[in-house]
Amino acid sequence: MIKSDTSRLSPAELQARLEPEIARWKRETELKLVEKMIGSSNGARAVVGLDETLAQMQLGGTRQLVVARGLGGKAKQCAKCGWVDRAADRECASCGGERRPVALRAVIPELARKYGVPVEVVAGEAGRKLRESGGIGAWLR
Repeated sequence: MIKSDTSRLSPAELQARLEPEIARWKRETELKLVEKMIGSSNGARAVVGLDETLAQMQLGGTRQLVVARGLGGKAKQCAKCGWVDRAADRECASCGGERRPVALRAVIPELARKYGVPVEVVAGEAGRKLRESGGIGAWLR
């Protein structure tokens, strides 16, 4: 809630007044989301960390993905079945297909679209806390 009279402000002044408040609210909400996810990451309600999150998403078990802004790194994707993980194997354990390296920042949005999982990107303190837990997490179905 904004405790000042904004009724006489022009649209540009109102926007300038509201932007910092909205940004503060967004960061607080992101931090609460990440803290709750980390606290619930028992494998029944939520998971954190790249390996478990990728697996759960591809098995259809996620309802929301949370990613720290700037998450980098690579994984491997099977050219035949599309499975993505960080295993070092040259062949896919599921189908025997050839695996190729892929950038996480390219493959995560692709997987989220494929499995219909909304993505929340967090920054600031929430991003820092999530990076400490692997940079990514998911709420489970």
